[in-house]
Amino acid sequence: MKIHKICWQKICGAVLSGILLTLAFPNFNLSFLAWIGLVPLLLILKNSSPRSSFFLGWICGLFYFGGTLYWIIHAVTHYGHMCLWKGMLITFALVAYLSFYIGGFSALFTWLRGSRPLGFPELLLAPLIWTCMEFFRAHFLTGFPWSSLGYSQSFHLTFIQFADITGVYGISFFIVFVNACLAALCDILIVKREVRNPFLSPLAKKPKEGLTWLHIVSALLITFVVIKGYGI
Repeated sequence: MKIHKICWQKICGAVLSGILLTLAFPNFNLSFLAWIGLVPLLLILKNSSPRSSFFLGWICGLFYFGGTLYWIIHAVTHYGHMCLWKGMLITFALVAYLSFYIGGFSALFTWLRGSRPLGFPELLLAPLIWTCMEFFRAHFLTGFPWSSLGYSQSFHLTFIQFADITGVYGISFFIVFVNACLAALCDILIVKREVRNPFLSPLAKKPKEGLTWLHIVSALLITFVVIKGYGI
C-alpha cells in the first residue's frame, strides 16, 4: 500500500509539472510558471531509478505537449480533411513520441546525478541535458522544434535579448537552471525538516555536504542580474 501511495504521489508530481509548463504557453500566457514548472518533476526524481524516472518524465511530457499541441487535431481535421478520431490518434501519437524526450531527460538526469551531494556540476546537469534534448528534438527526423521551453518567454523582450547569441536554447537553459536551483532549495528545506523532526522520517540522516541555500540564492541572483543586464 505504501509503495502504491508513493508511486501515485510521484505521478501527481509529474502531472503537475506538465500542467504548469502548459500554462506558461499561449493561450494561457502565464509565462512565469515556466520558471517553477519543472520543480515538482525534479523533486520526485530524487531517489527514483532511471527506469521509473523515464516513466515519470514521459507522463509529464504527455500533459506538457498535449496541452501545447492540442490544436493539431483541428489542423489535421479541418485542413487535412481527416475524421475526428484519426486526427485525435495522430495527435496523441505525436505527443507520445515527443514525451520520450522528457522521459529521456529525466532518466539521464537521474542516472548521471546518482546519489552524490548536490554541487554546482549537478545543478547544471538538468539545464544541460534539457537543452541537448530540445536541440536533438529540433533536428532529429527532420526536427520538431515547437513547444521549446524558451518560447514561453516570447513576450518578455528584456529577458530574451541574449537569444541573439544562444538562440532559444539559451533561454531554455536558463529557465531550467532556475528550476533546478528552486528544486535544490526545496530539497534542502525538506531534508532539514526531516532531520529536525525524526517523527516525519525515522530514517532521516544528516544531509551530505554540498550546496547551501546561500550558494543557490546567490546563483539565482547572479543569473537574473546577467540576463536583465544584457537586456537593458
